[in-house]
Amino acid sequence: MLCGLALTSCATPAGPKLVERRWPDAPERPLVRWVGTFPDERAFGPPPSALRRVLDAIVGADGEAGRAAPPLLARPFGVAASERELVIADPDGQQVLVVDLERGTSRPLRCSFPWTMPLAVAAGPQGLFFVADGGRGKVARVAADGACTELGEGLFTRPSGLAVLGDRLYVADPPRHQVRFFSLDGAPLGQFGSHGEGLGQLNFPTALGATPEGELVVVDALNFRVVVTTREGEPVRSVGEAGERDGAFARPKGVAVDRRGRLYVADAQLGAVLVFDEQGRFRLAFNGSGREPYDLSMPAGLAVSKDTLFVADPYHHRVERYELLEDSP
Repeated sequence: MLCGLALTSCATPAGPKLVERRWPDAPERPLVRWVGTFPDERAFGPPPSALRRVLDAIVGADGEAGRAAPPLLARPFGVAASERELVIADPDGQQVLVVDLERGTSRPLRCSFPWTMPLAVAAGPQGLFFVADGGRGKVARVAADGACTELGEGLFTRPSGLAVLGDRLYVADPPRHQVRFFSLDGAPLGQFGSHGEGLGQLNFPTALGATPEGELVVVDALNFRVVVTTREGEPVRSVGEAGERDGAFARPKGVAVDRRGRLYVADAQLGAVLVFDEQGRFRLAFNGSGREPYDLSMPAGLAVSKDTLFVADPYHHRVERYELLEDSP
């Protein structure tokens, strides 16, 4: 105990080191590197202070020896990211968290009404956030000053995907097989999609993303493909198909696009993230179900900020963080 009080004269315990894991395996040049997970202060924000590490070692991180703290996240599902913040929709926890990526701290994003099943989030300009609440069948607009309004009254059944593309918000509604779009102020602008397998049709669109060229990306889940469209919803190309070979989908859930135009698709059944280049050609799949710290189980929402990819891992109650590496010259 004396050592715990005399911090300047005693060595402080060091936490376990992060495991080094990259994909693809050597000798190929890696494209993705696992960085860490949230909640985990080793990977998000600065390391804990010497006093914090000593107290954790003596009494436990929750302040009582022998009692584990409940998980901060019950079932993280949707994620969005900016340069400094990560936003997490946690439907089972009935909460939306905003994480400061520099400090590793988090705060709840609240509205004038309680969240019932927040499934997706999107970050807009100047501190603006959007939340798709599947339980309420509504989408909320949360301004930087905390003002909260609902948009699209009566237009949604169970919204589950959001994307901000320029001056528009796009909302995927799987039961209606539609994507609707709005101004960032919430004014309805249009819609596209109908139930089917043909060009321009959708079958349970679950998630949305945006390309650097200003195109919309739609996870067309039960057609086992990802569709790239114009801002007005006109199909440009599709990626993937049902199957077991490389690049095929079993249960696509989330999507994100990096600044190079590479496409990342989370497949819940495969327990992996599939990577396609800007032409839609399959490059690799990383992770896969397992017990290692970097393994995924039923991955859902994805988000990219600069050269960082965030993956919601509902089963493990966490969000994984990966560094996106430069491609071979």
